[in-house]
Amino acid sequence: MLFLRAFLCLAYFAAVAEASWWTTRSPYLTGGDIQGIRLAGGDSSSGRVEVLYNGEWGTVCDDFWDWNDATVACRQLGYLSVVAVYHSAYFGQGSGRIWMDNLHCNGYESSLSDCPHNGFGHHDCSHYEDAGVLCGDSTAPAVTSLHGGLTTMCYCDSVCVQYNDCCDYCENATTTVSPTPFHDNYDWWTTDFPTVTLWGDIQGIRLADGTSTSGRVEVLYNGEWGTVCDDYWDWNDATVACRQLGYSSVVAIYHSAYFGQGSGRIWMDDLHCNGYESSLSDCPHNGFGQHNCVHHEDAGVVCGDETCGGSLSGLSGEITSPGYPSGYSANLNCIWTIEAAPNQVIELTVQQFDLQDSASCLSDSLTIYDGIPSPFNELLSPSCGSQIQWPSHPSTLLSTGTRMTVVFTSDNTFTASGFRATFQQVPPREEFFLVVDAGNRKIFKQNRLGTNAEDLLVAGLQLPVAVDFDPVERKVYFTDVTAKFIGRINIDGSGQETIATDMVDVPDGLAVDSLGRILYWTDTGNDMITASNLDGSGRNILISSDLDEPRDIIIYQEGGYVYWTDWGSNPKIERCLFNGLERATIITNDLGWPNGLALDEYESKLYWADALLNRIERSNFDGSQRQLLEDFDSNDVHPYSIVVLETAIFWTDWLTQGVDVTDRNFQNEATTLHVAGLPTRLNDMVYFSSESLVADPVDPIRLVDGTTVYEGRVEILHNGIWGTVCDDYWDMNEARVVCRQLGYTDAVDALHSAYFGSGTGPIWLDDLFCSGNETSLDQCPHRGYGSHNCGHHEDASVRCTDPGEHIILRCGPSSFQVDIPKQLLDGTYYANDFYFSGDPHDYSCRGFNNGNLYISLNSSLTGCGTRFINNGSEILYENMVEIYPSDGNSIVDFLGVEIPITCEYNSSERVQTHFKTINDVIKKTAKGSFEFDFAMYTDISYAVRYYSYPVNTSLNEELYFRAELIRSAGNLEIHLRSCRATPSPDYDDAVVYEFIRAGCGFNNAPVRVLTPNRPTQADFEITSFRFRKDLSNPESQVWVHCEVVVCDVNDTNSECRYGCEQTRHRRSAETSPLKVKRMVQGPILLKGEKSSLLKFAVARTKYNNGSPGIFTTILSAVSLVMLIGLVVMGVALGKVTRNSTQRGNQPVPNPSGITTA
Repeated sequence: MLFLRAFLCLAYFAAVAEASWWTTRSPYLTGGDIQGIRLAGGDSSSGRVEVLYNGEWGTVCDDFWDWNDATVACRQLGYLSVVAVYHSAYFGQGSGRIWMDNLHCNGYESSLSDCPHNGFGHHDCSHYEDAGVLCGDSTAPAVTSLHGGLTTMCYCDSVCVQYNDCCDYCENATTTVSPTPFHDNYDWWTTDFPTVTLWGDIQGIRLADGTSTSGRVEVLYNGEWGTVCDDYWDWNDATVACRQLGYSSVVAIYHSAYFGQGSGRIWMDDLHCNGYESSLSDCPHNGFGQHNCVHHEDAGVVCGDETCGGSLSGLSGEITSPGYPSGYSANLNCIWTIEAAPNQVIELTVQQFDLQDSASCLSDSLTIYDGIPSPFNELLSPSCGSQIQWPSHPSTLLSTGTRMTVVFTSDNTFTASGFRATFQQVPPREEFFLVVDAGNRKIFKQNRLGTNAEDLLVAGLQLPVAVDFDPVERKVYFTDVTAKFIGRINIDGSGQETIATDMVDVPDGLAVDSLGRILYWTDTGNDMITASNLDGSGRNILISSDLDEPRDIIIYQEGGYVYWTDWGSNPKIERCLFNGLERATIITNDLGWPNGLALDEYESKLYWADALLNRIERSNFDGSQRQLLEDFDSNDVHPYSIVVLETAIFWTDWLTQGVDVTDRNFQNEATTLHVAGLPTRLNDMVYFSSESLVADPVDPIRLVDGTTVYEGRVEILHNGIWGTVCDDYWDMNEARVVCRQLGYTDAVDALHSAYFGSGTGPIWLDDLFCSGNETSLDQCPHRGYGSHNCGHHEDASVRCTDPGEHIILRCGPSSFQVDIPKQLLDGTYYANDFYFSGDPHDYSCRGFNNGNLYISLNSSLTGCGTRFINNGSEILYENMVEIYPSDGNSIVDFLGVEIPITCEYNSSERVQTHFKTINDVIKKTAKGSFEFDFAMYTDISYAVRYYSYPVNTSLNEELYFRAELIRSAGNLEIHLRSCRATPSPDYDDAVVYEFIRAGCGFNNAPVRVLTPNRPTQADFEITSFRFRKDLSNPESQVWVHCEVVVCDVNDTNSECRYGCEQTRHRRSAETSPLKVKRMVQGPILLKGEKSSLLKFAVARTKYNNGSPGIFTTILSAVSLVMLIGLVVMGVALGKVTRNSTQRGNQPVPNPSGITTA
């Protein structure tokens, strides 16, 4: 059943009706109509007001810009109401013409052209005064067109169904319509508003259901209290109300019964104060009791006084509650307005917080607004208690414009210590979320989650899943798993293109390395991880083995790692280096469908969501210290993608069809934020902040006018301007901080008196007192930016350590890595500019950002064009790092820098590093060594080894040994050259028995050299024995030492190829001397015998590579001689009968000097 509700239709003469009215109100002329109106610098419903006049867009000055003017602008834009009015270029400064100034709309006009103003182009303003507005779709008059000098206004709290000039009925309302047009030919600026009948004055005014300074506005008329309707309730009306209440200012105005609905009469409606009246009775209004409102439209206000608060505009400062920290007093209403310079915003951090706790924080509270106070502008909603909860806001608040308002109120009861907050002016920061809405087949951008405003980027997709953002070129990358492609589009929605279709099946995950300029993606259909340039060229398969269903993928730029999840039959989370090396599984057990990877680089934590187990967990970057954060244990939650933002964690939820948020420790109940567009399934989500961009190493500090890149006058960038540092109290502590901030290892000198010449511009810092442990100068105590008593003849300088001495080359048994300090060069290079020799387009041979200090490259010993050299005394691996300055993804033709590198294995020398300028050479050589394993095994299958020594055995028992070269380059093999036995660990003991020589059994020893399974293994079998001199010694022992040689598999004349020396010809003179390694193992005891000696075992002798090196076991060797020693304790040698199934064909003679029985 449809109920109709009566409403009032008001008509009035248009503003252009009578010249006498026109000239009475304002002497200015309009001079024509505007051709268009738009909002700029915000979103679809908010922004800087710009009008099109004479074919040119221009702004509107904020002089007299009020709720009435904004109402007309919003109506002209197609909105029904005004949410907030902004001044002082809140949405940024415009450019070009300022078309309108001193607007005086009454709120009923259909266009800003109809309002009195100075005339187009006539103003006394600058662009920092550009007006702004936030429009809304809430209940407001529906305006019809002009009809013969009349404008019909239709009021409706629901859907207005058109009927003639007004409305036939309000859909879903309760009563019929009764239009009442009227004519307006009054000068309301100087006389009464035409609908007002002044039937006396109000006898009182009060604030209800708030605090002493805030609440619902109620007036006493005819002996009865009643409310004020919020129609046209604006700053001017609130100013009069607060003045009448005895307060000096307005903090905030509220609509829609913000402080709760009143009861009884609604006394006043359609107030039109100009702000100068002493009482609401003096303002035009409909007449007492004449209204078209209900109590859900009751007006509210927050008033202020001058006992605390004030206006602040410094570069930085502090705000504290009165009496902090001893305690604040009762009945406070403090308002601080912070103003920033043009092109700056305000960053505020609450450092300490302790207020009276109460339900909904109605007693004492701290509220922070983005710009002017409004419930729609809250950066921090009213907060109280001993700790601010930041469920969906970071602890550091940032304004979007040049103004921020801080409001602190207290009631008349309990008080606490108060709060302290610090603020500073900073450049504007861009931040937004990108969200994939698979249900509606689109990708959109939202500046703040939980708002209605969204910017549609991509629509009409089939099944979008993954998204990421490149801040360098400002492009959004995305995947479509049904259409089987990877695309990208500019952040403004232009330039959409497809960059990959070939061999793309189900691209479920996507990650952009914005520094290395590489795109990574997972493909669940092809079970592989692929990398390419950002334009899709130069594709290479990063990982293709042991993948089942790879899903999400992220990168850790500072650490140089790629992380991904796998949903397969054995779910896991893995990682590898940017070039695919050092792959490791970090999480394996208790996983279902791991997805939604996120990194918290501040806390060094890895987060993931499990879409099958409905969990969110985290661990360290290496998978250790795993922690379950939330086990939802419910079918009502299905987390998919995660974003960790300072103290908050966001995740998309397929079941709530929105984004949920709570603190990252899950101490508070999660909140589901509104996401525009009624999504049916949200997939991936990413967050971007310009603050998170990795800055150039020389920003915000640099060295100027030095003779090298690592010395000079210290200059710091503040507020976009470079300035110097005064040398008062300047010492090595400050110098160390500067050098460390720039990426150098230490400082050499702290220099005074403009050592490298006097600077120009501001002197930003003076009286610095660093401890030396800070990471940047701004962490050190100082007088404040711009505060000093110095001249430029006192500019401070430093000399840092020579970066050329700190190129690090690490040579491992199977790979190598070179770390190049970013400060070594002039800062014009990207990681993508660094290549190993070979194909410069092979992504696996490119550099990657290894933290803020280094660009690193790594490769296997046989990869990226590495050259193998056997020079007779060392095995060498050589390569060249080539640095090509690039422009985007296009490599230029000239070579910038060359860095030849050499890994020398078992060389006793180390070549020093030296640095020369561009187009010269940086040379780097480092030592490395191979890693061997030497062990005893239980039988000839070599399946079970001994890990504990001594090994107990009996005479005539067969013993099996294996020496193995592990983690080496693929072009090497080994050969067993010789073995000897001694009664001690000393290789050169006076008692020596040699039982293998030149690869063959020797001295009639019961030993056989066996054929190994792999060329990197050397196996032999021997029968247990003991020395004759130890027959009566129950603690006798024998240590056996073996030597192996390392050969090049491509050397057909090597010793490894000919085996036993007795069965082959002497090697030619051209064959290079071989590299020998000795190793030791044992002891071994006869069963029943005891040993009081310290157990000795070197099951694995590992040599750290590079220099300086720390050796796990130090064995001196000048060439590539490798020690293997085997110690066999209390072992007796005996004959062994071998069957035809045993390996090898060497005789087993009976040696002299030993006994077997």
